[in-house]
Amino acid sequence: MINIHIYLNNKFKIMLLGANSSLENSVISSLTMVGGLSATQILQAVQSSGNKASVQGIYKILSKLQGEGILNKQGTTYSLRLPWILDLVELVEQMQEVYFNKNYFLQIIPTSYAEKKRWHFNSLIKLVDFWIDIQLALISHTKATILYSYAPHAWQGLTHAHQLDHFKKILKKRKGFHFSVVGSKTYLDQYLNSITKDSSCLETYLYDQNEEFENNRKIYTTVIGDYIVSIKLGTEAMQRIDDMFSQITGEDDMYLLTVLDTFTKKVRSSIQIKKDPVAAKKFKNKFVKVFGPAKLYIQDK
Repeated sequence: MINIHIYLNNKFKIMLLGANSSLENSVISSLTMVGGLSATQILQAVQSSGNKASVQGIYKILSKLQGEGILNKQGTTYSLRLPWILDLVELVEQMQEVYFNKNYFLQIIPTSYAEKKRWHFNSLIKLVDFWIDIQLALISHTKATILYSYAPHAWQGLTHAHQLDHFKKILKKRKGFHFSVVGSKTYLDQYLNSITKDSSCLETYLYDQNEEFENNRKIYTTVIGDYIVSIKLGTEAMQRIDDMFSQITGEDDMYLLTVLDTFTKKVRSSIQIKKDPVAAKKFKNKFVKVFGPAKLYIQDK
């Protein structure tokens, strides 16, 4: 099985980590998981991530990163320098202070029942980036611990597995839970459900286009507290996703270029957020038929 989500999500580290090339980024990434690797071990890790590299090229990059104060060499092994790691932690804390405060949340979250906010996108990758941001903002702003979502296909696990893992960690830290209904049972839906399964904070039910939830396959809905977040895909985007999910019937059908083409092509889509306690409650009530009133009561009491 091609690890598509790693291919798509490793790129975001480059600027934050200070690397100037994908090879430098791969070297640094290999040392974020295990400290104290030899040049040969780093070369193997870089090559296993899909990058072409030679022994000479790796030594050149290791020397460069040492000179920039990112790496430290002890004997024949290399590690990330602790001062550089602490600088990175400080930078992340500063960003967290800016982006997880009330003033920033008010820029994207409606403050009244009548207000709606909508954003338009021509890239599904950018749309999901912002969708995850909104959900994190709502969890922090509302203090809600339960998410309810419906998706015709849970394709976000293909393109944003790394970010979704972080999202789950935050949800678990807040002792939260995510009830999810997916409106298809294709091979790819079942595969994505298996790799994102986490019973400690997520329970997913796969329907086959259940009418209780779905009246439009262009709409993806998440409810957090009194807020409703809706993703609306354009006709072309919806058709491309439906076609890909119907065409992939096994591991042999998982072609990287096909998946990349589906999600990187310019297509129309939008996200809307509104505060509507009545509609939010109505949406949550649909989950009683799927997960049972007792479980929902315990999680959302």
